[in-house]
Amino acid sequence: MKTNNEMIECITQQVERHNKKVSIKRKAVITVSTITALMLCLLIGAGASGFINAGTPEHIEYLKEKTENAKRTYTTEKLRQLIEKSDDIYSVASREDKGSFREILLDYDTSVPVNQTVTNGGYIYKFISITEGKKLDNVCVSGSPLKGTAEFEWQIFDSLYALFEITRTDGEKITDDNYVFFRNQNFVIGTEPLFAYMNFTDDTIYFRDDNTYYMAVELNDMRAFAGDEFVICFFDATTNDPDPRKNIYATADGIFEIKDHVTETHALFRFRIDEKHKDLKKLEEFKEANKDTVFFNPNYDFYK
Repeated sequence: MKTNNEMIECITQQVERHNKKVSIKRKAVITVSTITALMLCLLIGAGASGFINAGTPEHIEYLKEKTENAKRTYTTEKLRQLIEKSDDIYSVASREDKGSFREILLDYDTSVPVNQTVTNGGYIYKFISITEGKKLDNVCVSGSPLKGTAEFEWQIFDSLYALFEITRTDGEKITDDNYVFFRNQNFVIGTEPLFAYMNFTDDTIYFRDDNTYYMAVELNDMRAFAGDEFVICFFDATTNDPDPRKNIYATADGIFEIKDHVTETHALFRFRIDEKHKDLKKLEEFKEANKDTVFFNPNYDFYK
C-alpha cells in the first residue's frame, strides 16, 4: 500500500494542477502517481468526513508547511547532499520537482540490463535496466494528515527502479506542441489487475530532453512478489487517463494483453526481478489486508 506521504503528494499535485489549469504538455519534469488508488486508500482509511477536506487550499498549505519543517537527521542530510551534487538525470528530476516530497540517487553499479524494445504508434519504447537506488522520502510518523495532527520526518529507503527511454520514430525533437504525457501502469501476473494496478503503480520519476523521455518506474511494492512475472504498460495519457478495466485483458493463467481498441501509442513489457529482492514481510501484509477481497482470489470476467 502507499505511504501517507505518497497519498498526500499525489492529491496535492492533482488539486494544484487543476486549480492553476496548467497544461500537462508544458510540464517537463513530472511525478507520476495513481490518484485513483490514493483516493480509495484515503477513503477507506479516514472515512468520508476526513476525505472531503483533503483537497482544500488550507489543507494543501498545511501539508507544505509540515513537509518543509519535517525532521531531518545526519544520515538523511548526507544523502541529500549527494543527491544535490549528482548530475544524473533522475536525481536532477527528483530534486527539481518542487511539488514532490522525495528525491532519489541511483546506483548504476547494481544495474541488471533488460534491453527490451517495443515500437508502437510512432514511438520506440526501450526497457533499459533494473537498477537499485536510495529514496529520500518524507514520511508521516504520527498523527493524521487529514485531521491536521500529522508530523513528518525524512527517511531513507532502499528502492528499486525499472528504467525506460522513449523516443520518436521520426527523429523529430520533442517540443511543447508535440509533447506526450506517458503514464505507466504496473501489474503482477496472477493477481487481480485492478487491485494490482492500484497497489503497485508507485512513484515514477519523469524527465525529458529534446529527444528522449526518461522514466524511472518504482518497483518497491512489487518486490513482495519477486520471482513472479511483472508487467508494466505504457499509455499516451495526454488527453485521457487510461482505465485498466477497459484497456487491459488478463486471465488468471497468465494471459495479459492491451486490448485492440486502444489506438493511442502504447507498450507492454513482461519481466521478472531477482528473488533476492523479495519482501516477505510486505507480502504477508498484502495477504492479510486483502484476505477477504478478490486480490488473491482473482475474478477476471469483467476484463474480457
